[in-house]
Amino acid sequence: MSEEIKADQIRQTGAKVVVTSCDNCRFQIGELSECYGLGVEVTSVSELTAKALA
Repeated sequence: MSEEIKADQIRQTGAKVVVTSCDNCRFQIGELSECYGLGVEVTSVSELTAKALA
């Protein structure tokens, strides 16, 4: 799947936060967000859980 297609799919969801359990995916989606101006926060499941418990 091309980067542009992934960026468009994320943009179409309207999500403000993207959560993934994979560090590689987290890095890649973060790069896509910067490159394509998606403006999404990319975080991991464990970080999201820690924020919820704080």
